[in-house]
Amino acid sequence: MIGGDADGSLRFWDAASGAKLWTLPAHESAVIGVHLEGVDIVTRGFAGEISRWRLPQSEAVIGGQERTAAFIVAGGSARLP
Repeated sequence: MIGGDADGSLRFWDAASGAKLWTLPAHESAVIGVHLEGVDIVTRGFAGEISRWRLPQSEAVIGGQERTAAFIVAGGSARLP
């Protein structure tokens, strides 16, 4: 499961156990939109910015420890008016 937070983070949980897997600092403003597109996540921040994130292989993040994943940016950000 993926959830956007008011602090600008995306948080990832294991749907079966409810355990938090990792956190991605996605935006400087609150995350107000999350869209899955293939292996990418497209997010929108409250300030109008849009980002695309490439998901790592599940083996890279599942293993019992929460990880911060700032390394998966797939492209730049865009800002909507």
